Amino acid sequence: MKYKKKEAKEWIQENFTGDIPTLPTWFKENGEVDYEAMRFNFRHILKFGTDGYAVNAFCGEQDALTKEEKLKILELTVEEAKRNKVLAMTSVIGPMGEVLERIKHAENLGADAIWLSGPPGAPGLTEEGVYQWYKYIADRVNIALAIFYNDISPQMVARLAAECPNIVSKKTCPPSQTEAMLRELKARNTEITLFMPFHSAFTVVLAGLVPPRLASFVNADLYAYNTPDDHIGKKCWELAKKGDLKKAADLFYSEPLTGRREWMITLRGLNTPYQSAGIAKIPIWKYWHQLMGFRGSITCRLPFLPPTAAEKRKMKADMVRLGYLEK
Repeated sequence: MKYKKKEAKEWIQENFTGDIPTLPTWFKENGEVDYEAMRFNFRHILKFGTDGYAVNAFCGEQDALTKEEKLKILELTVEEAKRNKVLAMTSVIGPMGEVLERIKHAENLGADAIWLSGPPGAPGLTEEGVYQWYKYIADRVNIALAIFYNDISPQMVARLAAECPNIVSKKTCPPSQTEAMLRELKARNTEITLFMPFHSAFTVVLAGLVPPRLASFVNADLYAYNTPDDHIGKKCWELAKKGDLKKAADLFYSEPLTGRREWMITLRGLNTPYQSAGIAKIPIWKYWHQLMGFRGSITCRLPFLPPTAAEKRKMKADMVRLGYLEK
């Protein structure tokens, strides 16, 4: 952590305005976490123009990991982030005691921020209860917290942001809520970043609704439009951050970015249990990484099953068509 609690919002706005993707957890074929493959992949992903990485999220099969595995994965993440001078985040979900323990662990390691999911519980949670959950945690830790909970209104997000100096972001912010979110934040004289999928974030930036300094990308997102030799998505965002929106828009709506973006949106539609997280079906998404030079098997833990031969053939053909791979 490179900031004091009262500086968290400003620090995040200066540093989290790029691609902080959530990485898969890589397993050996026997189901054990493949830490050496993950170490390699933390370095390999930087070739795609990322600004850091997050772990232990839905894309990382967090529900299938033990607490000890999550802690060890984060330790490796922060170690590699410091080595490579990039940003490190982790997603945290669970009962209050474990949540606080894991956040304190992340603070002590030197992680940069937390994606904090809402409280576990059945339907019927009140917004006031959710507010109290986030505030209780924010008051007891110093690290920057991003709200990762969909069933919370822009008004409640703004209230938390105004009252808690380390509530710094909303993940994921639907474009339909963007204007209301910014209006409520302005009314309370505060600002936070909005973490959105690249195609959504860039659209609202081009429309002038969100300044680039308040937009960041999440999930397996911006880097997935790039290759190690072709950083078209990154170039697009760099133009927008410089204020050259016309050139950025021309690139955004040109090939191969248009084709890759439309394909990625379709790929996300294959997702079943984590549709709200906006990520692809995890086993086939791991296969995308394998084709792009990442190490590790595409093994997942149940209930995920391996991709079929037909799914793999289709993905490889699509990736050739879109310029990710040579024929």
